[in-house]
Amino acid sequence: MVLDSNAFIEPKNRFYAFDICPGFWDFVADDFANGNAMSIIHVRDEILAGGDELSTWMKGKLDKVHFHDCAADSKVLSEQLRVASYVMGACTKPNLVNDFLGPGVADSWVVAYALAYGSTVVTQEIHRSMNRKVSLFDVCDHFGVHHIDVFEFLRAEKARFIYKKDSA
Repeated sequence: MVLDSNAFIEPKNRFYAFDICPGFWDFVADDFANGNAMSIIHVRDEILAGGDELSTWMKGKLDKVHFHDCAADSKVLSEQLRVASYVMGACTKPNLVNDFLGPGVADSWVVAYALAYGSTVVTQEIHRSMNRKVSLFDVCDHFGVHHIDVFEFLRAEKARFIYKKDSA
């Protein structure tokens, strides 16, 4: 499974904040370490650019080796061209195309990686009209890439977080 940026960002901002559910973050680090989950260098770069608690966690818990370098992979580059061509043809608003394909944006690369290697994408994105935002969800659907949300990912990996009252 390949995790999109918002498979990290949404949990951090909402339902698995570091101070509420540290077990989620331990699980993600373990899943990366044992090879059940991974991501791409574009996702890592996007998160590190945030300069927040998530970027600090990522630097400390996930080595760069856990992130595939798509720019050095001819299979992914070939699929990236297909993804870019589709998005540029399907969306008539240049600003929305740039928001999806522009520098520092990982979404198109996540789809390209999944196409190249038959991976499932883990994302919290939702369906959107191409007139409002080019959605990773919709691009995955167009190419037949299987995608799941974080909760489905946790169930597939049989993750369980057990409540423990902090004594402090």
